[in-house]
Amino acid sequence: MTARMILLGAVTALALSGATSASNANGWYLSLEGGANWVDDWSAVVSTAIPAEVQYDTGWAALGSVGYAFTQNWRTEVEFGYRKNEISSILWPDDGFNFNDGSLWEATAMANVLYDIKIVEKVRLSLGAGAGADYAELTDKR
Repeated sequence: MTARMILLGAVTALALSGATSASNANGWYLSLEGGANWVDDWSAVVSTAIPAEVQYDTGWAALGSVGYAFTQNWRTEVEFGYRKNEISSILWPDDGFNFNDGSLWEATAMANVLYDIKIVEKVRLSLGAGAGADYAELTDKR
């Protein structure tokens, strides 16, 4: 579950990193973004060969970037993000696991390099690569 969430966080952060206002500027820029967040439901078979499952509601995400545009095409940035999803249902066969209601939250940090391609005036395509980290925590509401 952790590797999948790290990959999902990295891909989401990279996909959302190219803000239109950032691609039109030379020099320093700040970008703020927000939107919906989806986490794949998690299922596994525990040691007793009984299935376990956690289902998540649609959540929200907020991201912020600080970057520098070197030319009209090349820029680099550092991006931070926060995502939160509530748990909609839990099926767990072990009675010792008393996780009734909770949420999943993630904090991400990315370093990105982007290349902007002008399509038409005010519309640009941003291609890039990045590396980063994701911290995820499942919390119980009790």
